[in-house]
Amino acid sequence: MTISLKHTSSSIAWFPLLFYTTVYIGELHKRASPLGVDSDAAADALEAEANRLGSRALFYSAIISLVTNVILPFFVCEASYGEARRRSCFERVQVSMVTIWTTSYAVFVGCMAATL
Repeated sequence: MTISLKHTSSSIAWFPLLFYTTVYIGELHKRASPLGVDSDAAADALEAEANRLGSRALFYSAIISLVTNVILPFFVCEASYGEARRRSCFERVQVSMVTIWTTSYAVFVGCMAATL
């Protein structure tokens, strides 16, 4: 059984993103924690809680991505120009891919502006 180098390197490339996201969220939790770290046991407990919180945040992000990737295609319509026909209720809520793409970038810009 051989493992291709391309597959291995693409899998390893995700490690920094996952690791540093967990660390970043954990550091935010430690800074916001009202508990004073008086002993090594308290510091270890705070570190463990921060790691769990960072992992949980990535888990929730993965769940939201999965749900979005499963549900969103039902609301995307194909471009059909010049076609005049009666649309059903479900087809009325469908939007074009360009609208979804533009909206996602508007949300991204809003999130990045909120970091200031």
